[in-house]
Amino acid sequence: MILARKDKFLKATALVTAVIMLSKVCGLARDIITAGYFGTGVENDAYASAYSLFYLPVLLFNSCITATMVPLYVEERQKMGDTHSNQFASNALNLFSIAALIIAALMFLFVRPLVSLLFHFDETGLELTVKLTRIMMLGLVFNVASIVLASLLNAMEKFIAAQLTGFPLSFAVIIAAVGFSPKYGIAAIAWGVFAASVLQVVVLIPAMMGWFTYEPRIDLCDKRFHLLLHLAGPAVLSMGISEINHMIDRSLASGLATGSISAMNYAYKLITFLLGILMVPLTTVMFSRMSRLAANDDRHGVRDVLKQ
Repeated sequence: MILARKDKFLKATALVTAVIMLSKVCGLARDIITAGYFGTGVENDAYASAYSLFYLPVLLFNSCITATMVPLYVEERQKMGDTHSNQFASNALNLFSIAALIIAALMFLFVRPLVSLLFHFDETGLELTVKLTRIMMLGLVFNVASIVLASLLNAMEKFIAAQLTGFPLSFAVIIAAVGFSPKYGIAAIAWGVFAASVLQVVVLIPAMMGWFTYEPRIDLCDKRFHLLLHLAGPAVLSMGISEINHMIDRSLASGLATGSISAMNYAYKLITFLLGILMVPLTTVMFSRMSRLAANDDRHGVRDVLKQ
């Protein structure tokens, strides 16, 4: 039994690693092509700054959802059944989507003073950063919805389907850079990010069919959702502090020579390239497997997974 469990665990990790490696290679190709078109000029500085503003709430939502959704959904499904677990997941999906919509609206309205506060751009750079941020913010609600759906897929150990969200961004940005940037400039890349946000939801929907039933319910009094938010606090705080550090780096770089933000951004992506390949598959499979074992109070199983 233990050997079979170990073999399944390692096989799942290997498959997820292969998919993530392919996704990372596509992402590297995306960055190379984008760099070929825009280099380290003012346009790419504006794009990198706008993307960091767009991606900050994405990361905070991601840390909140992935850290808690998997174990709570697994426990709900095993103890209360499919109906109750789907109601919980549907409610969480709807509430997170509404929260994302509100944040996107606030960012859309107040992005100009925020950019002025954070980055030391001239008027041209300021206007371009504001424009690009607003374009990308249109896709925030789709991005957050895809995080919830991917977490549910991970909870059901449908790891390959959950990792497909890495491909739309690469393909959409590459198409935008090659096909539309000569005419529309860096704005084409921002629209590519928006298109990718929508496509991330689209590619996950087929994998949800047959086991997940969506309900248009909104229940602010759901105790399970309150528990989710309570448990997510430390993860969101940790991610928030980390991202504030990165934002300070970009803010300081914006006061240096043109292209400093772009160069730092390219360097950071190279660093995280290997980290994503090595750590994400292991932690994704491990977290879902340990959540399932913990829901069954199988402490020995949790220990075995940790040892593996």
